[in-house]
Amino acid sequence: MRIVFLLTGLAAVSVASGQMVPFYQGMSSVLKERPYNPLDVANGTQEVRSGGLPPPVGSGQDLEVIRCENFTQDGNQVKMTGGVEFIFRGYRTFADSAVGDLSTEVFELEGNVRIIGSDALTVDGQRIAVNYRTQEFKSTDSKAILPPSVVGGRAKTPIYTVGGTTFGSERRLQGTDTDLTTCDRDDPHFHIESSSTDLRPGKRIIFRDVRIKLFGKTILSLPFLSIPLDTRRPKYLPEIGQSRDEGFFIKNRYAIPLKDGSILNTRLDYMSKLGVGVGSGYDYAKNDFEGNATAYTILGQSNTLVLQTNHTQRFGWGSFGFSSDYQQNYYLTTPDSRISNIRAQFILPQGRNNTTLSFNRNGSDYSGSRSSNETITVNDNRVIGKFQTNFDVSYQSNSNQYVGSPDYNQRTIDLRARGTRDLKQANLALEYTRSIPVGEIPNFYSGSDKTPVITLSTDSRRLGARANSDLNFRSNLSYGEFGSVTSDRVQRYAFDIDANRTDRSTNRLKLDLQSSFKQGYYSDDTAQYTVGAGMNLSYRLGKDTSANIRYQYLRPEGYSPLNIDRSGRYHLATTDITYRPIGYLLLGAQTGYDFNRVQTQDVAWQQVGLRAELNPTKWLGIRTLATYDTISQLWSGVRIDGTYIPGATFLSIGARYDGVRGSWSNVNLFLNGLKAGRTRLSAYAGYNGFSKQLDSYQINAVYDLHCAETVIAYTETRTGFRSGREISIFIRIKAFPTDTMFGIGQRGQPLGTGTGRDF
Repeated sequence: MRIVFLLTGLAAVSVASGQMVPFYQGMSSVLKERPYNPLDVANGTQEVRSGGLPPPVGSGQDLEVIRCENFTQDGNQVKMTGGVEFIFRGYRTFADSAVGDLSTEVFELEGNVRIIGSDALTVDGQRIAVNYRTQEFKSTDSKAILPPSVVGGRAKTPIYTVGGTTFGSERRLQGTDTDLTTCDRDDPHFHIESSSTDLRPGKRIIFRDVRIKLFGKTILSLPFLSIPLDTRRPKYLPEIGQSRDEGFFIKNRYAIPLKDGSILNTRLDYMSKLGVGVGSGYDYAKNDFEGNATAYTILGQSNTLVLQTNHTQRFGWGSFGFSSDYQQNYYLTTPDSRISNIRAQFILPQGRNNTTLSFNRNGSDYSGSRSSNETITVNDNRVIGKFQTNFDVSYQSNSNQYVGSPDYNQRTIDLRARGTRDLKQANLALEYTRSIPVGEIPNFYSGSDKTPVITLSTDSRRLGARANSDLNFRSNLSYGEFGSVTSDRVQRYAFDIDANRTDRSTNRLKLDLQSSFKQGYYSDDTAQYTVGAGMNLSYRLGKDTSANIRYQYLRPEGYSPLNIDRSGRYHLATTDITYRPIGYLLLGAQTGYDFNRVQTQDVAWQQVGLRAELNPTKWLGIRTLATYDTISQLWSGVRIDGTYIPGATFLSIGARYDGVRGSWSNVNLFLNGLKAGRTRLSAYAGYNGFSKQLDSYQINAVYDLHCAETVIAYTETRTGFRSGREISIFIRIKAFPTDTMFGIGQRGQPLGTGTGRDF
């Protein structure tokens, strides 16, 4: 697998990028059984470092010698001296001399060695042993440069590494005497040294005996430092700030690696409005199971408690997953209330068959009201030749207790079974669905019961039509018993057919047609048929210039006692046109006509929309949409969006005008990447025209410190949940992944210039 996902941790252990292959496990015992190999540490006297090569520049497997003074070959053994440059398996390699075996594809390179892959990443060293087949190298005193693209773009600058020995596998990589920096100077402003590094790809990287050096001086020494690399990525540095809910705060997280490879996370917070918060967490991962557990409480009067667990276990016969979440008086999500969620699942795969047992429970307690929901489900899927079955049985329990109201309790057992048989020209299906009450449930009603229903279905392809045929249809014939809108059960005979014709030609004028018919007969002496039709007529004049007319008709006649057969009726025509009069201007219009509204003497014309898109250059774009309300006979709304991209700066504005109230309802502004010297500025502001105020605004200023950057983030929200002001100041090293809250709302939603659903 590609080593791209190893991110910064890869740099910290001085391993080049490329495709990661499993490293030797049980190194000593394995190597004793092998013949001499320059990649084997046990056969050498020098300490070497190992890792994955960068991705190759091509796919060629033949040795292509570009430059060397002396070249000799004896069978599969080759030797090159006197300044060597060659390409092998897509890797361009430079060295003073090289000795290799074309059968094993293992080479020993000495003197000014450089290996270049496709991501412009280089591995330098004085002596490097390479296995081009497994894309593995081991070297003495080597260097690696990882560009941001190699680590998925999550690092801000290239990462420069020098290291001692590394070993491990694709699931865990360990190293000793590592040194990394993001400074490109020969004498870097800062670098991080560690005697031991432990990388769990996609999870975290752990440094032991860490020394952070600034201008050659050690400014901080730690026995260990743990940095998360997963998507959660909690802040691993102290956080100081102020918010409306917490007041002034300081939050600290510290991760302690344990001997068995697990992580103990500790948390200690002080908030001037809430008090002292204490928490801990435990992350663990073994070959067959992994998970985490966390606990957090705020000491004092709030009685806050948050508990969360996640566990996944793999067995030879299946897998098990469990998660839970309990929150009590947590000021962010459950003030003055409690919630609990528990989920567990067994999965038993058996080839093409599988059985799943699951349990879910959700509960809440707020202001004298309590509610809970429990579900236990067994699901089984089987494939036997051309016969497939699906069986699902679940037990559900719902209860609600409200002050001053009688308690509500409902328990049911839901059965669902389906079997299908492929008959080549048709498909035969048998379905059984039933909801059974447990105990006394007043006015219990289940209108979705099928006890049972047999269906024979076919289509044009099953009956021999070509896959790309213009005319296609599908048809069903069924009989069964259903739960009706009353408590009585009803038998139904039904037949339905849908047909469509798709115009696949390249003509300017194209016509697509659809039609449907459904007939149902019921045991209570009722019947209903439904007729539907559709059409799409389009005419294309040229690039981005076309006209479309769409027609839709659906009308049921008669009566059906079943909810599944009841449908509305519509009789509608819509049209739209798109026209590009000049290269950078696109115009459009759309409207519709409702024939059913004519019968009720209402306005039949639907809303009229006019739109325009203007793109005079690649760095400027404007689009507008105006809507005319035919019922109120006024322009109900106007939407404007604009984008301006001068170089690396991005500026966007979105505005919406409410024609009914005669005011601008929303104006949103987004600025990103404005540079002034070494400072990069980003900002967001959302203006509410009805309240005449800024609902929220954010400012994010980043000052470039070459190897690191200082970030000042200011957020103020004046409406909604957790309104208030927050200020954050921190320094981040560019090599480490760090997220800021810029562009994120109080509910975690992304913010932008969108002002409605019309665009």
